[in-house]
Amino acid sequence: MGFAEQGYAAAPLFDPDQVRAAQLDVADHIDRIARALYLPFEQTCPDAPPRERIDRIYARERSVANLLRVALCTDAHRGPRLQALANDPRLIETAQQLSGRDLVGKIVRVRASIACFPEHRHAWHSDVARDDGTACGK
Repeated sequence: MGFAEQGYAAAPLFDPDQVRAAQLDVADHIDRIARALYLPFEQTCPDAPPRERIDRIYARERSVANLLRVALCTDAHRGPRLQALANDPRLIETAQQLSGRDLVGKIVRVRASIACFPEHRHAWHSDVARDDGTACGK
């Protein structure tokens, strides 16, 4: 089954090492924000794996964890390695092939599913609920 039947499709596009490198933009962004706080940097769990860091901070400082979550989802997409993925022409080309139509523009954001903030989880979704044949859909 493909895009027409399921509303989504997947295709191998980026080298896994390139994706792992882009994940460093997330870690670097959290470090940058954490260093700007009055809270000592060491208390922001800098040695924790990126997937666990905000959860560990949450255990001690919920408001700091939330600040980092918001900063991550607001601005981390501007990191150079994430931008390299987002601006790779293969991304739009592949999306157009999978959807069978020309695409105009794109919005790229980091959406994180962080265990300690279940109310802010972002499951996969499309901003277009129904393709009605117009440029935007409904």
